[in-house]
Amino acid sequence: MLRKRLIIFSFLLSASSLESNEFDFRIAALFPSSRTFRDIYGTVSPSYQIEGSWNVRDCWQVWSNLSYVNKTGRSIPLNIRSRLQLVPISLGFKYVYDRNRFAPYLGMGLSYVWLKEKNCLDLLNRVNSMGVVFKSGIKKKYKNVAFSLFADYRFQKCTANNVTGSQKVNISGFLLGGAIGVTF
Repeated sequence: MLRKRLIIFSFLLSASSLESNEFDFRIAALFPSSRTFRDIYGTVSPSYQIEGSWNVRDCWQVWSNLSYVNKTGRSIPLNIRSRLQLVPISLGFKYVYDRNRFAPYLGMGLSYVWLKEKNCLDLLNRVNSMGVVFKSGIKKKYKNVAFSLFADYRFQKCTANNVTGSQKVNISGFLLGGAIGVTF
């Protein structure tokens, strides 16, 4: 299965126009949708990302994204120190309405998240789940450098199983941020 994915990904890269490929370093503020998540880990978490975009046809691009979120908080109701690590990997399409000055875009894709949560009592949750990402933003290119502002929404729910039982975890949220990238 992995081999098929690599072949498809390689085909998309080879079919793309070299002048429209882009590699971005992104930073965003994650605003969780879940009240429980906000109560434990706070209302805002930093998300560090790298993203690649490849032109497939006309204004359509394939994009892939790797993110990392690391946050500490206090569990409810025991007030035990807890640490959360999220690593979402996303892949999808976006439509870029390219104009001379600015290029707004809309897109969506699938997201696979690896979640690790550990507290000081050594209770450990490791969860994998699939979700959906909706993307929007605006880019400004200057020669081979691109600047962008974006607003994304990740819809992601999973079930965590540990010694205390099974519980549903909502890790959905808005991502607001900026990026700097290179085009090649």
